[in-house]
Amino acid sequence: MDWRYEDVANSLAMTRFLPDYYLKSLADFVSSSKKAGQDASAEDKSLVDGLMNLIIQIRANARQNKDWATSDLIRDALKELGVKLEDRPDKTTTWEKA
Repeated sequence: MDWRYEDVANSLAMTRFLPDYYLKSLADFVSSSKKAGQDASAEDKSLVDGLMNLIIQIRANARQNKDWATSDLIRDALKELGVKLEDRPDKTTTWEKA
């Protein structure tokens, strides 16, 4: 099946489907991929980057639609999970583990 992040993000944003459970699952995955000082595998890093890009795209769509409640929910939930988002002047968003 051929899909793009933007397509999925638009569908999810339209239905306001981003329960805390999924954000918590992502945080658990990120935490479990770093064990006892070992680096996560390239495959794990790729998956985490892909999921974070999807979440960032959903938030960008919410912001574009002036859906500040959803945008703030995503930012705040990620912050609680230890992920810091940075909105840049060029309208891109980066993330890092806080």
